[in-house]
Amino acid sequence: KIVPEGLKRTGMPYTDRKYTVHELPEPLQGLTLLQTKNGHKGVKDEQFRIVLSVDKPAYLFLAIDDRMVRLWHRDGTPEWIKEFSPTDYRIVTDDPTMQEQRPYQVVVKPVPAGETKLGPPWNQTQPVPAYSMYFGFVGNGEPD
Repeated sequence: KIVPEGLKRTGMPYTDRKYTVHELPEPLQGLTLLQTKNGHKGVKDEQFRIVLSVDKPAYLFLAIDDRMVRLWHRDGTPEWIKEFSPTDYRIVTDDPTMQEQRPYQVVVKPVPAGETKLGPPWNQTQPVPAYSMYFGFVGNGEPD
């Protein structure tokens, strides 16, 4: 689900959970939110796609559960994620499974006008732990 200006403290990053954003870097405040379903966190099927369309070039950000990133470093990152670059931004939600305030790491890539496809959160060969699904947001201009 697309929520214009939906990335904010107390905003809900998922359509199927009541979790809210607890900590958010100020430069990301008010960007257009791409709510995903946390229930999709276990998808490994390479046919899985989220198709996002933008009217003009933009920056597409993903917030990825830090625990997933650590497993990707060990087991291999999905190919489509490799197109994104890391940022220094972190987001924290009130998800009770993310004890000790584990953050979401924020990655970014520039996207042209038109369609962009996001893939499954896991490689087909990886065992799937119950970590949180990524969620996204879109901004214009240059990311800091």
